[in-house]
Amino acid sequence: MASTQTNPLPSIPTTAPMQLASFEEQWNFIKTGIDYQLDSGFNLPPADHANVYSTVWNCLTCGNRIRDSPENAGTRLYAELTSYFARYLTSLKHEKFSNLQGTDLLQTYASEWSRFTTNSRKVNGLLGYLNRYWVQAQRMEIEQKSGTGIVYTVDAMALAQWREHILLAIQEDNEKLTTAIINLVIQHPTAESTEGVLVKQVLDSFATLGFTPEDPKEENPRIYKEHFEEPFLKTLGLKGGSSTTTSAPDKNEVISNYLAWVKARFEEHKSLGQGYLHSSTEDIFKSAMGLGEVTENNA
Repeated sequence: MASTQTNPLPSIPTTAPMQLASFEEQWNFIKTGIDYQLDSGFNLPPADHANVYSTVWNCLTCGNRIRDSPENAGTRLYAELTSYFARYLTSLKHEKFSNLQGTDLLQTYASEWSRFTTNSRKVNGLLGYLNRYWVQAQRMEIEQKSGTGIVYTVDAMALAQWREHILLAIQEDNEKLTTAIINLVIQHPTAESTEGVLVKQVLDSFATLGFTPEDPKEENPRIYKEHFEEPFLKTLGLKGGSSTTTSAPDKNEVISNYLAWVKARFEEHKSLGQGYLHSSTEDIFKSAMGLGEVTENNA
């Protein structure tokens, strides 16, 4: 399994497995390429990339090999990859996040999120044939049979595993991410500050991770709403509870500044076709506690 520590670059065997090698031999070779992409942050050298990509192709098309049909090989490769990401991220969580809180937690989360998403996209390219050959076929079969099942492309699988083994695992400890974000927003309500940029990075991950198994490409604000918007509004006394802030002027300043940030983020993402942050947030603020007047007075 890939290590999350800073180590020398993982080595790639110079010779790829034979076309009809066993599944275990092929997977072990493919895994060295994934290790390299996730641990080094560099692109695989072209010859190594071609060898790993060809091994994925051989695994999925040549079948065996006595026991495995191509379909079974695809099922096994998908299962191994899912387990790989789960182990990798579980190890990352214990090594990087166990004793962190507050701003330190958010900084590490943002840094590791950026690193993992960048490198997992490279893994997605490396295993592109799995997406095109096996994942696509499985999705078509599920759709034709009106069945149920979760089959992700490699990049979506990586994000789903991050959601489970990093984000939700951290949140099990008294919702540490949510608490850290809310405290930082209240203490530093200006979105253009260094702290505001950090909050933006973490909330962007929440927005990205809201996708559902039914449509991994469809944006969904459920993670953003559950793990930030709803507890944030509750903290300010705008939804389901009393305010925990010290005074109305302080609360109004936080709300007004944050609303301006939401507007700017919404317009930014709308122009990019992203739509990560939703106008419903603005509607909630405006309708609660006469905030229409507050935002107008602070404009």
